[in-house]
Amino acid sequence: MRCHLLDGEFIDKDLPFDEILKVTKGKWEQFRDMRISDIVSILDELGRELVIDPAYRSLDGVSYLSMWLRRSNLERMLRMEYGDSGVLDGFVRSENIMLRAQPRGVACHWVANNVTTLGAFSMFLSILSKNASLVKASTVNKDHLLAILKKLNSISLEQNGKTIAGSTIVKAVAVVTFEGKDRSLSTIFSQAADCKVIWGGAESVSAISALPMKGSCEVIVFGPKYSLAVMGKDFSTAPNLAKRLGPFVKDVMLFDQMACSSPQVLFVEKGERPLGDIAKELKEAFSESRTITLANMPEDLCANVINVRGTYLLDTGKGILASKDLAWTIMMDDIDGFPDPVHGRCLFLREVDDLSTICDHITSNVQAIELLFDDPAKKLRFSEIATMAGADRIVSPGGSHDFGLPWDGMKVLSRMVRWVTSR
Repeated sequence: MRCHLLDGEFIDKDLPFDEILKVTKGKWEQFRDMRISDIVSILDELGRELVIDPAYRSLDGVSYLSMWLRRSNLERMLRMEYGDSGVLDGFVRSENIMLRAQPRGVACHWVANNVTTLGAFSMFLSILSKNASLVKASTVNKDHLLAILKKLNSISLEQNGKTIAGSTIVKAVAVVTFEGKDRSLSTIFSQAADCKVIWGGAESVSAISALPMKGSCEVIVFGPKYSLAVMGKDFSTAPNLAKRLGPFVKDVMLFDQMACSSPQVLFVEKGERPLGDIAKELKEAFSESRTITLANMPEDLCANVINVRGTYLLDTGKGILASKDLAWTIMMDDIDGFPDPVHGRCLFLREVDDLSTICDHITSNVQAIELLFDDPAKKLRFSEIATMAGADRIVSPGGSHDFGLPWDGMKVLSRMVRWVTSR
């Protein structure tokens, strides 16, 4: 097993797993004694440092990550998940009992390749539940995660007359890589977990979930999900539509639509404005977007985009608008249901007479629905129906990728601790 971080040291060498586990568990004892308020202070400072340090400004997703790490956001999530975050530090009276949130122990993370920042977010979940972390990183997110940890390792603060250090947190984290198809290494990694955190597609989730593990292990799965957007006719007829579509377009362009939170299709409620006109407004919004520059997409993704463009260009029953390069593609058709994702900033555009027909296709596989509505009451009615059908999150334009808790229908931090009582 290749180890890249152990005991606060950034290394790159093969080590026995037993050694990695023993060292990390030993350092975890010091980390779990930190007060949660001190941990929040360290993470808040990390967020500040990431945007101040010129060496980190170009790091993928660093602007959003720094905002996510703000004290106000962290404390909001802690309140939502734990009620009184003091339960992480000791017993707190709740009704007629004393309640405590004890960390489960070692959280083992399997991090998918599709989004660079996943490794960091997964690790922060462990930190905010006071668990040790063994992170099986991927080629896509390893360097990003290690860079964040190096910055965290350098932070120290004076708090209430004492020094608190980010290095105490980092020593309770180990970062490793190994071949997922190696059954032996995968098994010992799984058996070490008191909590398994799995990010990935259906095949990998199934394989990792089936690995031998402790009977008491908590398994948290962030599996494959589908996201979409819905536009009400009131929104489509409003002036300056292209400008108003800017935040939505940003969500389509981020991560090349490879994230589960990426909108793949925009359903438009039929109104006074023809679908073709709305497509032109989308074209303008895509053309004006400065959020993302055209990246070097993998060859297979480029081929998928080219193939779907050819299909829509040759079919007289379909419509297409596209950039001269592969920066974005808008595809129009009248097919019922949810289209299979193409990715690579390829957005399907479909018109519906009745918004309720969209909900007929929603299942628990739907993560985020971005609602472009101007009527708050209409938005609330649709939200009720869509979430009853299975959707996890209803978001406003530009909010599809905001990693807040709950996520995927779960209060994640609450599952990463053991709720214990004393009477």
